[in-house]
Order: sequence, then structure tokens, then C-alpha cells
Amino acid sequence: MAKTRKWHIPLTEDWQRRLTALLTLVFVMQFVSWFASEENMWWPETVTIVRLSLVVVFALELLPRVNFWLLRCIQLWILIIANALFSGYEPVWYKVRSFTEFGNWTYDNFWQLHPFIWFSLGAWLIYVTAEWWMRVRWRIATVTVASVLVLAARDSFSLLVLWEETAVIILCGLLLLIVCHFGEIKRQNPSGWAYLIEYPATLLIMVIAVLGIMMTPGILMPTVRPLLTDPYTAYLQWKGEPVPSLGKSFFGAGVFSSGSSSSGYSRDDSSLGGGFDYDYSPVFTVDTTHRSYWRGETRALYTGDGWELNEGDRQGSSGAVALNTPLIKDPRFNTNLLQTVKVTQTITMLNEDASYPVLFGAFAIGQVNAVNGAGADRLRWSARQSELRFNEGGRNNNYPESYVIESEMPVISGEELRKVASPPNMAAFSEYLQLPRSLPPRVRQLAQTVTASGASPYEKAKLLEKYLQESFPYTSKPRTELAASSDFVDSFLFEIKEGYCDYFSSAMAVLSRTVGIPSRWVKGYVSGYNQLDDLSFGQVPLDVMDNPDGPGLYTVRNSDAHSWVELYFHGYGWIPFEATSGFVIPLIQPEEEAVDTVLPEVDASVEPAAAPVDGEASGLSRGAVITLSLTGVLMAAAAVLGWIFRRKLAQLPGAKWLLTGKRAINPRQKIISEYSRLLRIFRRKGFAVAEYETARETVVRLKQQHKWMSEDLERLLALFEKAKYSTGLITHEECGKAIEIVNKLKKAV
Repeated sequence: MAKTRKWHIPLTEDWQRRLTALLTLVFVMQFVSWFASEENMWWPETVTIVRLSLVVVFALELLPRVNFWLLRCIQLWILIIANALFSGYEPVWYKVRSFTEFGNWTYDNFWQLHPFIWFSLGAWLIYVTAEWWMRVRWRIATVTVASVLVLAARDSFSLLVLWEETAVIILCGLLLLIVCHFGEIKRQNPSGWAYLIEYPATLLIMVIAVLGIMMTPGILMPTVRPLLTDPYTAYLQWKGEPVPSLGKSFFGAGVFSSGSSSSGYSRDDSSLGGGFDYDYSPVFTVDTTHRSYWRGETRALYTGDGWELNEGDRQGSSGAVALNTPLIKDPRFNTNLLQTVKVTQTITMLNEDASYPVLFGAFAIGQVNAVNGAGADRLRWSARQSELRFNEGGRNNNYPESYVIESEMPVISGEELRKVASPPNMAAFSEYLQLPRSLPPRVRQLAQTVTASGASPYEKAKLLEKYLQESFPYTSKPRTELAASSDFVDSFLFEIKEGYCDYFSSAMAVLSRTVGIPSRWVKGYVSGYNQLDDLSFGQVPLDVMDNPDGPGLYTVRNSDAHSWVELYFHGYGWIPFEATSGFVIPLIQPEEEAVDTVLPEVDASVEPAAAPVDGEASGLSRGAVITLSLTGVLMAAAAVLGWIFRRKLAQLPGAKWLLTGKRAINPRQKIISEYSRLLRIFRRKGFAVAEYETARETVVRLKQQHKWMSEDLERLLALFEKAKYSTGLITHEECGKAIEIVNKLKKAV
């Protein structure tokens, strides 16, 4: 018996406090996860130091039999050392001959830990307070209910998805109540507790049973519509206002018909027009070696109302697909002059209930390497349309969960394409030159006028593309009440004079056909949201930063649904064109023809701003520093100790990786990197960006072209020029303003 007790003591000593500390850590981490998801709230470095601080404090809480105040002092010192290592602290030494110089010396050393030290210490205080609070049953219930309400409210009225955080908080609350309950059993019934300790399986069964009874019905419950309407929704409905779903509906499958008022991949294109609301719910992610549009289906028959499959595409044969085997090409299309680049993509679907008639990928898909999940046997290849079709039907569509494909993206050489004449046998392409008899003559006349200076089909196509992009504004809510013509393209060109991608792409396809260029209408998705855009300076390799069309991990949403055109050039096959205003299709060009739009590199040699001298404005007054000098001495001493510890640790074998992490970015570098990030975003969205322009020249030109962003660009330019060229102090407040401006413009474009 004595031996058994010795085995139990290390495991059960102060068990309630330790379990409470662990569950409180998980509880608080959910709020850190929430703040990390908020745009323009915390830097990635802030999230890292807060999480590190919480883990360190929790680990020290597990120390047995340590005096309360001694434990707090140990935690404080360890946090200061951790912040010194994280911030890349370098001690400042000089002789101190007066109290003022002592304050300056303290400031120069302490300021290097700003601002992350405040987040670290704040997280420490919050965690310690929360751990103390979570020891009484009613306080646990109060905090859990309040936290769920706060997260639920933020989730409901934003684009954030906080369901997982809410679920974890509920689970932690239940476990904390169980820990509290068993603690009371130990105090009130020692004999019963001794029995439970002797037979721990009984204790575990009780805990699992309680959680199972409470959670199993919710897990097994089928998805049903709510029986009651929340007050805010009821109020909007009573006023007759639309209720925004913010792209987080339980019931949307991510696929919308042409009559839907939300953006998404259309099922029926036979009747185009109207407007739409943006739905930002994610559809899939693409891990690719080159940015592209993700092509879906093509249509060749224009009816005057929209696009349909022509007779050849309806009757065209589709062959079975074998993995890791090149897909056959349509022999009708001559591509003997075409050069291609192999692009590998891994597409992962984000909605398990969604199903599509095709698999998406960069044009043109060359082979399928892998298909995960059921449905591989339902793949069919249509060489006529270069479509990787998925045969839907049955009770369960079994659309692939993920798949890996290789595409052969064409290398677009403008110089070579200008030499291409019309196909020698135009009759073979009659289905791609079809136009309805009801097409008004003024459409043909407009095409002839726009392309009058074009000497080749390619030049005519570029003139049409430029005309559409520069003559008509983009809007998701075109004024369709202005339409009088029965033809969709005619009403867009001469009456509505504004629209979104379906308007522009249809017009480009029809206008091209009127001047003898075979065309087909294509629908799919634009590239999507690149996660590299959110990374900070130093986290993105320079070759990737300077190449916005290079590798990336893209999240494609319903709002990224898009349509464009492909035109046929003999010897090169189908070449994509983008006529929609504000959009630029990613293309691969020969190196000698590529437009030199390399973004300015961030100068990593820029020195941080010097510490302010007397009379300069600063984020922390001298008086405050001197008043807190004793605290500053402790901070500086700890930082020096951390610096010495860092040097010693670097000498240990295998420990180098601990010290090679990136240093915290100072405000000067951050502003410069934010400006470069905005230029990358602008280039992806179709704004012209050239290396030969200075920042001021770029901003002046953009202000003239887009007056609505003039004020924001001027403010950002002032901050960038100060950070890039001035030796004055750059404050964290100015850095925050730059981040705010960039995020605002990112949303706007």
C-alpha cells in the first residue's frame, strides 16, 4: 500500500490547480486565435509572442511547492528574457553621470522591447487572473456564457468564422466545472475520493459519460433550420431590409443558378444579365506553381440572351481519364507553334456538399495525377472543349475532395501572334464564328471601327480588349432598366454601358466573331486570394515577392467566379483574353517580352530609427521613463541577462535553430514592406505598376486614374517617403496608419 501511495503522490498532488491551469490556457488561447483572425488588429509577431508567453507562464505554473510571489517573479523574469530574445535585443552601453542620463540609458535599453513586452505582460496578467477566477463554479459558468455570447455576436456580424473557438470554450467550461466538482468531492468526502484515486478508471468513465451525454445529441443531430429568428434578423425583416449572410450560411452549397442574387459559379448561362451581391464563402484552395485563372466550362453558341452548348459540343465524345496519363488533344486545333510551361496544381475543396460539372484547373489541363475521395471513375475528358468533366448524378455525387493536375499553360508571344493570319479553312471554325441573325448591325459596325488600325487578327483582338476595358466601368449592379435592345451584347455596348464579367466577356466574344476571329466563352474563377499577401516583410522569399504570378496558395471564393474569352490563332490554338475592366489575366510571356514590372525591393540594410534625443517627440515621455526607472533597471538587467544567455546558447550544438528566427520588424521596415505589398496587390488587380517609376510618380498616375483613392494614396506616400528616405523617428502609430491604409485599399480593389 505504501508503494502505491508513493506512485500516486506525484500525479495527484495539487491536481486541481494544474488541471485548472491547463484548461484556462486552452480557454484563453481561443481569444488569441480570434484576435489573430481579425484583420488589422495584431501583427503576426504579436500573436507569436502572446502565445509563447502563455505557454511559458503555464509551464511555470506546474512547478510544485513554489511560493506564490516567488513564482510570479520567476515568470516575470522569464518573460522579459523571452521578449529580449524575440526582439533581437542589443544592449546599449555608455557612462551614466546624472539622473537624466540614467533615464536615457534606461529608455534606450527598455524601448527595444516595445511594443511586444506590453502584450506579453498583459497576456501574463490576464492568464493569472483567469486561472484564479476559474476555481469557483458560478464564476466558471459566468465566464463561459459571456465568452460564448461575445464570440457568437462577433461571428454573426462579421466575415469571421469562430465556430471552432466557441466549441472549444464550451468544452473547456464543462471540463472546468467537472474539475471543480471533483475538488469539492475531495474536500467534503475524503474517503470517496480515496476510492476514486485507487480506481482511476471509474473516474475516467464518469467524466466521459457526462461529456458524452451532453455532447453526443448535438453531434448526431441532423442539420435543421432554426425554429426561432434572432431579434436582429427579425428587426431587419420587419423593416423590409435584406439580411446579409456574409457567406456563412449552413445551407449554401456554393453553387448558384443564373437567377441567384449572389455571386458564384453559374449553372445556367442561357439568360445573362441582372446584378448580384458578393458572396465571400470559400469554395476551394489551389496550391500551384504558377498563378492562373481556374478554368471550368466553355460555351460556343450565342443566342442573343446568353450562351449554350452548340450541337457539336453536345454530341462530342468524352473519353475516360487514366491517372498519370497525358490527355488527348483535339486534332482540329493546330498548335504546332505553341510553347507551353508545365504548371502543377493541388485543388482542395472546402465544401464537402458542393458538386460541379467539371474539375477546375489552369488552361489547358494536360493530365490528372491524383484524385482523393470517391468519384475518380466519373471523370471524362472532352478534348473539343478542353474540359475535365465530372459525371454528376445519383444519390451521392461523390465530388472529389481534392485532386492534383498538371496543366500546359501557353507561352504568349505577342510578336509571334502578330504574324498569324486567319485559319486557312475558316469553314471548319464556323461554330466559333456563329452569330444570331437578330444581332443589330451597329455591333458589327462598332467592331469594324475599333479594329480598323489592326493589321492582323491578334492586333484586332488586342484593340477590342483595350476598348472594352477602357470604355465601360465595372459594377455588380448594372442599370438594366436602361436596356431597350433584345440582344444582351447590344444593350450592354450602347444602352447600359456598364456591367460585370459576363457583359464584358460576351461582348468580346461577339465582337471578335464579327471581324472573323473564332471565339468561345469561358467561365471559371479568377486566381483568388493569395495567402502570401498577408505575410510580413522577411516572411516571403524575394524571388516570390517580386513575382506575383509565381507559386502561391490561393483561396478561391464564390465572389471570384468569373468569365472570359478564348480566341483561336492558327498554329497556337486557343489563347485567353481578358476584356473585363479592372482585371488582368495571368499569362506566361517570353522573358524578352515580359513587361518589366518588378516591384521595388525592401532595403534590408535600412537602419532602425535612432532613439529620440531631448526635444524630439516620442511615443513614451522622458518623465514617465524616469518615474518608472526602477522598473526599467530590472527590465534592462533582465534583457542584458537574456543577451548573455543568447550568446551562451548559440555556442551549444543543435541550439542554433532556436536563435535564427526573424527579428521583430521595426516600424520603418514595416511601412516599406506594406507599400510593396500594396503594389503587388495592385498588379494582381490590373493596375499598372512599373519599376522605372518612383513611388511618387506611381502615386500621381494612380491618383489621376482613380480619384477615389487619392487621399489614401497621398497619406501612404507621405509615410513611405518618410520611412524610406528620412532619418527621423518612425513611430508605431505611423506604422499602424500605413497598415490601415493598405488594408482599406486592398478591400476596395
